[in-house]
Amino acid sequence: MQVKIACLYHTIKHLKPSQLAFFVWRRKFPAASVQLAGAPEVASSIVVQAPIAISGIYRADNQFRFLNINKDLSGENIDWSPSDVPRLWRYNLHYFDYLRENERCASNKHSMIESWIDHNPQGSEPGWEPFTASLRIVNWVFYLVTEDCSHHNKIIDSLYLQALWLEKNDERHILANHYFENLKALLFAGVFFKGDDAKRWRQRAMRELLVQLEEQTLDDGGHYERSPQYHGLMLENYLDIYNLAISNPAYFSGDFIARFRVVAQQGLDFFNGILFPDLKIPLFNDSAFEIAPDASELNEYARQLFDYRSEAPHSDVQMIEKGDFGLYGVRSASDMLVLDCGEIGPAYQPGHTHCDFLSYELMVGGEHIVVDTGVCEYEPGERRHFVRSTKAHNTVRIDELEQSEIWGEFRVARRAKKLLGGVESVGADVVVTGAFEGFFSGWWRSKPQFKHERKMCVKLVKEAFDSIEVVDTIASCASTRIPVLVESFVHFHDSLRLSPVNERSVEIFRLNSVIARIDLPKDVAYRIEPSIYCPEFGLIKNNYCLVMQRKAMLPQQLTYTIQLLRS
Repeated sequence: MQVKIACLYHTIKHLKPSQLAFFVWRRKFPAASVQLAGAPEVASSIVVQAPIAISGIYRADNQFRFLNINKDLSGENIDWSPSDVPRLWRYNLHYFDYLRENERCASNKHSMIESWIDHNPQGSEPGWEPFTASLRIVNWVFYLVTEDCSHHNKIIDSLYLQALWLEKNDERHILANHYFENLKALLFAGVFFKGDDAKRWRQRAMRELLVQLEEQTLDDGGHYERSPQYHGLMLENYLDIYNLAISNPAYFSGDFIARFRVVAQQGLDFFNGILFPDLKIPLFNDSAFEIAPDASELNEYARQLFDYRSEAPHSDVQMIEKGDFGLYGVRSASDMLVLDCGEIGPAYQPGHTHCDFLSYELMVGGEHIVVDTGVCEYEPGERRHFVRSTKAHNTVRIDELEQSEIWGEFRVARRAKKLLGGVESVGADVVVTGAFEGFFSGWWRSKPQFKHERKMCVKLVKEAFDSIEVVDTIASCASTRIPVLVESFVHFHDSLRLSPVNERSVEIFRLNSVIARIDLPKDVAYRIEPSIYCPEFGLIKNNYCLVMQRKAMLPQQLTYTIQLLRS
């Protein structure tokens, strides 16, 4: 009981006062209900350019594929809350992203909307949860703008009712990307409809979106939740709002339009600057492939809206230094290394945070070598806890403690703190560094126990990666007179296998070829153990993890070298 109370205290103390008040209000009182006072009137002048199209969901009418799970919902009535799929799968069904799917015919899209209206009464879950309602409102507006709305009274009434409901049931208790989505939906509804309600939605959304834009955008252009996946999703939001604004300029000030263009431009430059040579995102924090639009889709959407062009690299060897977001590394042709050393943030909403301080990913010759475990689901349980844990990342664990105190599906109590991060050229080499303090034991302690500093020296030969030396220095934040167990984890892509050579060396194979060797100090024990790699939601692959360990007094240093063997 004491542990649970302490955990709750160290979580709640970071919330904003207003956020905590709304949290208590949402728990104590049921969602506010609304009703139509008359027939809604659509603004006939509204226009928008086409948003980013969706593909991969359609299998056949009423057959869907979300999160790598196929399900047939055909029959007399669509089951809008199937119990045999994850909660996030049900959310995707209610988002209506598939209205932007070219493979799906107009009649099926229309019938899906009408079925949703018939089978999801106000207040039912998950259809009337604020986040799902927000995404659905925007998707319905995009769809209806291209349709003749004159014979869609049933749909128009429902859309108006959803906007009225969302206004009274927004997610100010969650904030971050959820609240941004709420405001975006109110903005789209406010432009789509006429009348006092629409004007109120529009004015509130425009005012608060600018506030949220400033708060949620870091100085380096990254999104403050520090997840590459959510950064991509927010980029789509910025571009959708800019699309709406420039297409309907009578509703928007020049400052509003200009601000969204600037942030979208900065965010795109940031996004393109952290991608691997195969244009995949790093999988730090809650990130997976195939959730956010990919870079080519975002770049093309921005090109159509304001002739965006991504920056050309200034040299063959490019430094990656996104200090506010916390990514440091180097890219050269088809090689790339990136280290994660970003603050847990925002402090009041760390729900997508993992214990991945000083974790890294490595690509060589266009092939992923060292990978982040990724994310396979948001369902509560052991698997969700594992992918957020220190052990699931390419970093160091001390005395089996977590870097930060993660709990629940999205909670963090006591938190690790960044000390430094950087990248620099040292002769022909590139050195990437980072440090933090964290690891907590005993529910009564609020201060971190240990400090971890990592130095990665990337040796380049003719601008190609030759080797990476990893030096980890572990120290105590207070006097410690007993030995501590230090474990370092390295997770490899599922196409690779590991084979011991001797007590100080491990070879890495792709098919039958040795592509790299890891050299260890003689006083470090190691083992090779099975692990999982989750590059997409609903996709779990078997891979291998190299675990190095030593039990000794602090301070201590653990060093290993990845020697690349190019053919």
